[in-house]
Amino acid sequence: MANAGLFEDERVELLDGVLIDVPLPYEPHVRGVGRLMQLFAPRIELVRVQMPLSITDGWVPVPDIALVEHGPDPTRWPTTALLVAEVSVTTHALDRRKAVAYARGGVPRYWQVALPAEIVLDYSEPGPDGYDVVTRLSGNDLLDAGVDGIPTTTVAELLTL
Repeated sequence: MANAGLFEDERVELLDGVLIDVPLPYEPHVRGVGRLMQLFAPRIELVRVQMPLSITDGWVPVPDIALVEHGPDPTRWPTTALLVAEVSVTTHALDRRKAVAYARGGVPRYWQVALPAEIVLDYSEPGPDGYDVVTRLSGNDLLDAGVDGIPTTTVAELLTL
């Protein structure tokens, strides 16, 4: 349906087989995505901004940022990523739900940048039922994308880029 242009003027995601309306981003969300883009700029060839991932059956989320190694077929959406990041201003519960799909899709690290709380939930060790490790980071806690060429930073530095 999406390829036929049915949702051309709509912001929707397919999550667990259900089409979900996605709200227009607020300015804090836009600034958060921009900060992530600055952090990931050294590996710009991997960066996908608000583009679909065909992650697992019934799930085609549109993450704020995904670091993706491009596969052999440039006409198909990627099915996994090296890292996915969502900036949450009003979508905390929805972004937590996506964690299960990202884990099932083999995404090794998922960051939920929770604004205005100024924390990052760092999900790692993916499995079939979700991530085995979820770490709440804030202030001077280190953020490591685990991707060559992406610098380590702190939550505080990320939020002030």
